[in-house]
Amino acid sequence: MHHLENLLSFLSEINKHLFLASEDALTRKEFKRKGITHVVSVIQSKVTVADSIKHLHIPLADSPKENIRCHFEKVLAFIDEAIAQGGKVLVHCEKGMSRSASFVIARLVLRALILFFIINTKPLLR
Repeated sequence: MHHLENLLSFLSEINKHLFLASEDALTRKEFKRKGITHVVSVIQSKVTVADSIKHLHIPLADSPKENIRCHFEKVLAFIDEAIAQGGKVLVHCEKGMSRSASFVIARLVLRALILFFIINTKPLLR
């Protein structure tokens, strides 16, 4: 079982400003090494981060019945504001596989749609 736990403990760099992780990967050493300035916790239990880290906690259960859609606007605004300020954002849940990944994917898709819209409506910007 210990080997499985190691496989599920990870911190992945999605791009230079956005990271995805499991709860077990939340260490001060990793935060410093990656330059993490903001954390989004989408996990039911309370998470403690260093005072220097800006933190958004969305208490969500790991359940298919949990409605995460009502939280997208708040989470994406937090991520966008952090990145606009030059920050690096880590999004995590317990295993880093469902809830946190959903928010990271939503942010990536939204950015891609905005870029697609701009390119297709403003041909001079190509």
